[in-house]
Amino acid sequence: MNLPRPLLLAFGLASAAGPLLFAQPVTPAPARSGGGDEVVTIPEFQVSSTRERDEWFASQAMSGTRSAAPILELPYQVQVITQEFLEDFQLMGVTEQLSYFPGYSGVADQADAAIGVTLGGSSLRGFPQTVLRDGFRRTPPPQIGNTAQVEVIKGPISTLYGDASPGGLINYVSKRPSARPAYSLTLSGGDDSYFRSNLTASGPLFGRKLFYLFNADHYYRQGSMSYTYGRQGDYFGTLLFKPWAGTSLSVTWESVHLTGARGATIPSYVVGTRPSGTNPLNWTGGIVQGIDWRLARLRYSRFGPGEYYRRRYDGLNVLLEHAYNENWKQRVGYQGQWKKFYLIYRTSSNVSAETNRMAGIVPNKRLQDIDSPGAVQTDLLGHFDTGSARHALLFTLDYAQEETYDAQLRYPTALEATLPDLFRYHDPFNPDWSPVINYDLATRRASKSWEKVKSRGGSVSDRVTFAGGRVALMGNLRFDKSDFATDSSATVDRFTFGTADGWTHSLGANVKLAGDALVAFANRSTSFNTNITVDRNTGTTIPNEQGRGLEAGFKSYSAGRRMGATLSVFEIEKRNIGQTNPDFIIGNGLPEFLGSGRERVRGVEGETSWKATDALMLVAGGSYLDARVLASSNAALRGTRKVSVPRTTGAFSARYKFTGPLSGLSLGASLRYTGGFVRANATAARRYEEGAARQIYAGFASYAWRRGRFAHTLRLNGNNLTDKLYIGPDGNVALGRQLIATYTIAFK
Repeated sequence: MNLPRPLLLAFGLASAAGPLLFAQPVTPAPARSGGGDEVVTIPEFQVSSTRERDEWFASQAMSGTRSAAPILELPYQVQVITQEFLEDFQLMGVTEQLSYFPGYSGVADQADAAIGVTLGGSSLRGFPQTVLRDGFRRTPPPQIGNTAQVEVIKGPISTLYGDASPGGLINYVSKRPSARPAYSLTLSGGDDSYFRSNLTASGPLFGRKLFYLFNADHYYRQGSMSYTYGRQGDYFGTLLFKPWAGTSLSVTWESVHLTGARGATIPSYVVGTRPSGTNPLNWTGGIVQGIDWRLARLRYSRFGPGEYYRRRYDGLNVLLEHAYNENWKQRVGYQGQWKKFYLIYRTSSNVSAETNRMAGIVPNKRLQDIDSPGAVQTDLLGHFDTGSARHALLFTLDYAQEETYDAQLRYPTALEATLPDLFRYHDPFNPDWSPVINYDLATRRASKSWEKVKSRGGSVSDRVTFAGGRVALMGNLRFDKSDFATDSSATVDRFTFGTADGWTHSLGANVKLAGDALVAFANRSTSFNTNITVDRNTGTTIPNEQGRGLEAGFKSYSAGRRMGATLSVFEIEKRNIGQTNPDFIIGNGLPEFLGSGRERVRGVEGETSWKATDALMLVAGGSYLDARVLASSNAALRGTRKVSVPRTTGAFSARYKFTGPLSGLSLGASLRYTGGFVRANATAARRYEEGAARQIYAGFASYAWRRGRFAHTLRLNGNNLTDKLYIGPDGNVALGRQLIATYTIAFK
């Protein structure tokens, strides 16, 4: 790794100086009850599985510092959704889950539960999302059955894990084996042929030394659009070995198999078209008016019954944790992932108002192979005192390599010309799916993206508390470097090589103005995104996009910690965004892309959780975003609202647990709100279009009882209770009303 000498020197000094610092004792972290909780290895690298006030509340997060830390003490907006919350509302899809975070706008809920990770259209504080799992980018998609909690840290924070969106990081924290035997079986069924089965087993295998966790999850659901569905099988297993106190080694293997059809996008409606060529069904020109809502109401699927996809993820995770003593701990993690993706489909087009036909429909095949053989992270964390100041000093090193091949295959040109008119000029209002397409004949490579990336980075950070714990300062400095090769030629294999590097930093402070009841915080942070796009004139790649952010606000926990709240204002700016050069002509010597783009998001955001009584729990959050394009090579976009970013988002959830004769009964409800957004700006070829605001209501009723060592739960869930028809920023029609019944039996 060619890291800068200051970082290498700092890392070496930390290792060498460790024995000197070890002599300065600190108060050890409080022990946690084992009970039915996860096996406690090193508390600094593991969030508590016990809930301090309520099952919906988590007081710790991994995502603010790469180590477990109280959320109240972090100078950032950090929010958590617990596994119990996910189970209560049966939030299977990634978008469903993340839409409970203020400032997040997701794609439409789909039958494919992992769709929010694999598709664009989602944003966090106005910028594309960055989703991690246990701090790694390339992992099998998270599943509800193996997730302990979902965490989000807001703002440009590349100092944590490197390349990241300036909106923030979303980190899924996986479950670990339990300290005592625990077994459960869950069966669910409902609308749209929904069915899910989950088998979980965990506990010790050999005394207090060896523990295991096994999870098998099967899932099927049809979409709201004709012919769409998702089928998924997830197999997850962990072995955790604790040879002695303060040391643990865990090995996890996961395999995810997905099949389905996801053609839920709706074509646009084009007016003013004119005939093209000799075929009267062919058309060209016109102005795009917007989404063709006629087809949305008909639940039209542009792919039809003959198209489908297959995806498979295999992942290996190895984690070694060791405590040298009470002061210094280290963690080393390895993650490998291998993904295969195969998709056969027909291309789509807009619909002519004059002919009610599509044009230029052809068979297509997509092949994708992502090989991520190795990502390695190491964290060395030390706690020590200097005078009255207490330090949490963290050194990190990261390395990853990845190769992605993605190709679109079509029929040979002469063979495409022989396709019948009812296929090439499809009538979506009277679809004829009878032509049988031989996708084995799709051998012509129409497009290709082939990328090879090696990245490495390192950081040093210090969190210092003083003045009796009333003041906390946090600083982080990081350097990253990437080497990559990219090839986008459809006809030949020809790589362009490039490199990118950058420094990022973050600074933050917490001040307790009135103990935990009122804490002021502020931060300044930076981020970067690597551009692997080749300029056809210069033969080089675009420099990194850069983000910077400022944020200030207040946090609060009431006496008894029955109420917690966070409120902040922020500004995030993304610079050096690659833009098409309007003067570009191949061969004229001018660059094809300019790093002239600049976007800014200003906003206010807040969230609160309140345990009003021992029975009633309330959680709410909301945000307002002013997202603008400040600079663009397209003069018409300057000063306009960013596309697909709603001004307002919010969520409210409530749960009531009955006591007395109705003990065991719980009722819950939620509302997710997403305000209107710009779907498309006006151009010469299309009209301005907005996406409407939407409110999605959900509810559940559950009853739990115990017989001996068996715990039973019966739950009825309803999602999108008003059967709202809406289309997300990705152009997909969302799921309709879903009623689901679930039974779980657990043995402990």
